[in-house]
Amino acid sequence: MTAALVVLGLFVVILALLLVFFARTRATGHAHLKSAPGLTEDMLADLSVSTAVKGDESPDAKQVAFLCAGETAPAQTYISHVFLKDPRITELEPHGFIRVDWQMEHAKPDRYHVLESAWGQLGFQYHEWVTIGPAHYESTNLWAPSSPDKRAAWNQALRADKFLAILSSQEPRSADLYRYRGVPYYLLTYELSSLDGFGPLAESLPAPYEIRAWVHRGTGLLARGDVIAAADGNSPARPELTQVFTHYNEAVQIAVPQTETSPEEPPV
Repeated sequence: MTAALVVLGLFVVILALLLVFFARTRATGHAHLKSAPGLTEDMLADLSVSTAVKGDESPDAKQVAFLCAGETAPAQTYISHVFLKDPRITELEPHGFIRVDWQMEHAKPDRYHVLESAWGQLGFQYHEWVTIGPAHYESTNLWAPSSPDKRAAWNQALRADKFLAILSSQEPRSADLYRYRGVPYYLLTYELSSLDGFGPLAESLPAPYEIRAWVHRGTGLLARGDVIAAADGNSPARPELTQVFTHYNEAVQIAVPQTETSPEEPPV
């Protein structure tokens, strides 16, 4: 009898803990949802309609779009790699026509760590910066405080928000299910005449645009966004922007860089 009461008591305690857990999860949304194995940069770098296998399923486009926006927006951290390709620049052919690439770590609400590699007359130029709230730091060889306005537009443009705004407000042209390396992804396509929210990224991408949003089916998280710009009158080549998203809600360390005037602050 005593043993039965003990077992019953343990069951009640476990049930209560489960109820608290689910209540907290419901209250905080999906803030603790982490990336899936199919959301790695190696997986996503070559994801395309030509490398993936199209399935027979025809998903509800708006439902997938709202699901993705709803699952991705609460993410507190993520890492993103952005490529701006321009096949019109023949010198870039050995580099895959990549004109600029950015590697960004982001922790909400206002922490950014960005590495930029940009093609210019002297070859590739490299820049690195960290923004933490109103504080901003630039590195050439040494870190130094800088104006917070210098990179503010770039920080905003590199976030996932611009794609989430499209998913939330625009009508998809199509929705399909693809399987790539055994992982299923939804592909949503859009046709737009402007790139609201893309900030300085839009300056190198002539209108109109084809937008492709790849959504990881298992989590609903945005896996990759592509912007394919219009070809100009002199060349059929079309510049394009590719951005992949990984490490959702995983540990992203963005701390004050080591400078002579840096305050001590623990990373988050």
